[in-house]
Amino acid sequence: MASPKTLKIAIVGPESSGKTELCKVLSSHFKRPWVAEYARKYFERFKPDHYDQELLVSLLCEQMRIESDISEKNSMVFCDTAPINFVVWSKFRFGDVHPEILNLFKTHTYWFTLVLKPDLSWVDDGIRINPDDRHEVFEAHCKYLTASAMPFGIVSGWGVSRLHSALNLLKSVLPANKSY
Repeated sequence: MASPKTLKIAIVGPESSGKTELCKVLSSHFKRPWVAEYARKYFERFKPDHYDQELLVSLLCEQMRIESDISEKNSMVFCDTAPINFVVWSKFRFGDVHPEILNLFKTHTYWFTLVLKPDLSWVDDGIRINPDDRHEVFEAHCKYLTASAMPFGIVSGWGVSRLHSALNLLKSVLPANKSY
């Protein structure tokens, strides 16, 4: 488990909303590590035609293991997904959420979560499958985070303005007595 001193920032939202790119840019800006999305690597490598919630549980557990390893050694970490993404993914794909995914959502908290608005153009990369429900997915993220009283902010805009949106949110919530 990450040290209580570790500021874990989750970057979440619908497909093709710029999560990975923002994670990389924030990591570079703050000179802090980022945790890549394990599920993406898995789907790129194995390209499964069909999958079930058990696979999502396995992917999320591996994501949490990697995140924990990186968080233990750093004061701030940017995470290119979080259990909330799996909650929403599972709900949209299967109509319900596996209890283990819900448990991980409740127990693996983040210091702050950036929810990315789906205001970027859809890019079909061969892995993404939901171009038409991105606004509903975005709303579901906000609903779950609000209901769980987890701190979050909404990132919008294109290019540099998207980065500034994220930086302004983080600047408003980061402890003032720390150097980042």
